[in-house]
Amino acid sequence: MTTSSVAQSIYDLSPSELGGFEARKGFAFQDHVAAGFCLDMLDDVTLIEVWCETLDDITLIFYMIDGTCVEFVQVKGTEFNQMWTVARVCHRETKGNGISKCILERSLAQDRCLERCRFRMVTARPVKDELKVLTLPYNAPDRIKGDTGTFFTY
Repeated sequence: MTTSSVAQSIYDLSPSELGGFEARKGFAFQDHVAAGFCLDMLDDVTLIEVWCETLDDITLIFYMIDGTCVEFVQVKGTEFNQMWTVARVCHRETKGNGISKCILERSLAQDRCLERCRFRMVTARPVKDELKVLTLPYNAPDRIKGDTGTFFTY
C-alpha cells in the first residue's frame, strides 16, 4: 500500500480520470429511479421484478389479480433545461439509423408482448400544466372519464 505525503479524505478526492464519470452522468439519475422501484417492492406486493436496461430504461413486472402487467419506464434526467410539454414529448429526434421517432413513439413501440402493458416516464424536470394529469397515480379520479367528456387513462 502506498500513501502520498498529503493524504486527503475519500470525500475530498477528485477523480484521476473523467471518462467513466462523464459516461455515468446520464445513468446516475436512472440508477436512482431504479433503486427507488426496488425499494417500492418492499411495500408493493404486486411489483415483483425490476429490470434495468433490458427492453427499456427500466422495465417493471407486476403480478396482478387479473394477470401480469409490464410497465415500460423511460427515464429522462438531463436532456434539456426546460419543462416538459406535449410538443416536447412528441418531438421527433433523428437517431444514428436515420429513423425519427419521438419519446412517446419509442415507448409505445415496446408493446410487443402477450402481457398487458403500461407506460411511464420519470423526469428530473417538471411538466407544464397540459401534462399535469399524467403525473397523477393511474387510478386517480382525474385520470378517468368525467362528466366533462375528457378522457385520461394510462
